[in-house]
Amino acid sequence: MVNRNSGHDPVSGSKTFGPLLLMPGVGRINAVSFFAVALINNIIFSLVHYMQPYIFEVQLNIPADQQGVLVGNLTVMQELIVIAMTGIAGALADRFGRRPVFVVGTLFIGVAYSLYPLAEGPSTLYLARAFFGVGIACASTVLLVFTGDYSQEKTRGKWLAGMNVMQGLGAITASFALTKVPGFLQQHYDVDPVSAGAVVFFIAAVIAVVGAVVAAVGLKPATAQRNRPNKQPLSQLFAVGFREARANPRTALSFTASMAARGDMVVIGAFTFLWMVRYSSDMGMGIEGAYARGQLIVPLITLMIMLSAPVMGVIFDKIDRVSAIIIAFGLAGIGYTFMGMIENPYSNATVFAAILVGVGEGACIMSSIALVGQNAPEKTRGSVIGTFAACGAIGMLIATGVGGYLFDHWTYTGPYLFMGIANGLVVIFAIYVKVKCPVEKPLEAASTK
Repeated sequence: MVNRNSGHDPVSGSKTFGPLLLMPGVGRINAVSFFAVALINNIIFSLVHYMQPYIFEVQLNIPADQQGVLVGNLTVMQELIVIAMTGIAGALADRFGRRPVFVVGTLFIGVAYSLYPLAEGPSTLYLARAFFGVGIACASTVLLVFTGDYSQEKTRGKWLAGMNVMQGLGAITASFALTKVPGFLQQHYDVDPVSAGAVVFFIAAVIAVVGAVVAAVGLKPATAQRNRPNKQPLSQLFAVGFREARANPRTALSFTASMAARGDMVVIGAFTFLWMVRYSSDMGMGIEGAYARGQLIVPLITLMIMLSAPVMGVIFDKIDRVSAIIIAFGLAGIGYTFMGMIENPYSNATVFAAILVGVGEGACIMSSIALVGQNAPEKTRGSVIGTFAACGAIGMLIATGVGGYLFDHWTYTGPYLFMGIANGLVVIFAIYVKVKCPVEKPLEAASTK
């Protein structure tokens, strides 16, 4: 039982942060800093997707029939970079430390945002997304590594719930607040549309710098990682994740779940506002109405992630991690399939679908990270989670590539139907793993066998 007054767990002697048990060597300042950067980074992670339609329509005047393909191409290029970099980022985190990799990645994202106002055509967008891809690979991978470094297994579900809440607040800040800045500046200060959009990207670059400073000052690895740095060559560390997947079906499941969970996220970010914009244009409505609708639906999804996260965190700490995967991806599969069957995004059905998608998406993120955190050996945690993140990037690559094609050539809701199928396939794989590997496998590094 945790002694809340002393701030220590009398059994392990570790510090606590509310209901959370911290790893040895982790302090409350480190925990506060982690949740702060989770908030900050999700603002800058998600804003680029929400502002893309504005850039296409207002700044670059991209033809409507080319926007879906451009979204897909930009994200595919970014995710190819992420795939190439995440394993390297995880290995670098094991070899040289978590904090420097995280700080550099966050600053790269700031550089990406500073390039957007300079864009006069798609070529600059590709350059910006290249910087963004490197930054995402480093920052998002190390953020996941810190979940294993900082939280003890028995309260990891609650820790991930807290992370989901903070990331949800970040996404709401991006989708509900920052996307309103251009309209506010145009209405109240007579700023031209292109300059108004540039202000948003300047704000995002500043937020990235703030996130890097918070990380540099407040984030530190756990004592075990500091005292036992991994001296294996980077090439060997990079291969560890795949060996772990071959040795442990649960690790393989976590990698597969990462693909679907990240695909879920990118479909919401890349296609929801675009769906609203394209449907509104088809109906002869302006972009303002489309953004108003998007500013309701996307934050609602994020709000449901936040509200359901504490409940899911408690549930997932009480059941087997594979069972949590089955529940989470089952809910997401239902939600995305429902969303994919809607023709009119202004209908009330979109609101109900958004609620289901939010609950399912949040559960998918938490359950997949909890599963890989449980099965990633301490000494090579960065490398295994780097592979986990690379699989997530592959999922985003597939979701945006296939989703962009379906959006342009079939139906605007094709990306959602595709993710409904993908989530269902994860459920089937999880049931297989549950039957084949019913008992949790002890943590054994494949690299040390």
